[in-house]
Amino acid sequence: GKKQFIDHRSDPREAAFEIERGDLTIHDGRLWHRVEVSPNFGEKSRRRVMYVPIITGKFKPKSSTSKTPFYHRFAKVVNK
Repeated sequence: GKKQFIDHRSDPREAAFEIERGDLTIHDGRLWHRVEVSPNFGEKSRRRVMYVPIITGKFKPKSSTSKTPFYHRFAKVVNK
C-alpha cells in the first residue's frame, strides 16, 4: 500500500478531477490525497483555497508559532 503524505507516485486506483476555471471543489482533507504537479505556470496554475475546520475534539487553535505536524517533518527526512 501507499504511505500517506510520503508516497506521491501515481496509483491506478486513484480518481483524477479535471477542475476548470471557476469550478468549486470541496474535499475532506482528512482523506488521503495526492496533488500532482500542475503542467501550468503563473496565473494559469493559480487557485484559491478556503479552509473550513471540522472540529473532532477539543479546540486547539493554531498560530504562527504552532509546530509543523510530525508527518510533514518526517516526510522531509524520508524524501531526501
